Amino acid sequence: MEIRSSKGLVIPSTLSDAEAILNRTTIMNEGRTNPLGDIYAGDFIVHSSYWRSLVPWQANAYLWKEELFVDNIGLENWGNF
Repeated sequence: MEIRSSKGLVIPSTLSDAEAILNRTTIMNEGRTNPLGDIYAGDFIVHSSYWRSLVPWQANAYLWKEELFVDNIGLENWGNF
């Protein structure tokens, strides 16, 4: 018997399960998106002409620095994953 830390943690095991998750539009398809995942993925290159427009936490994430947030600016993005 598998013990879960929360009854809300369930791994979808059927196509219907996965579809039900994706159909929760208020959670999955609306609202603010988090750019940290895209930045960390390394799927794009920031051109030097655009670099100056980045805020410090974006530049730090792009460079994979250990400390992303300067004076907690942008920290709210961490909780949006």
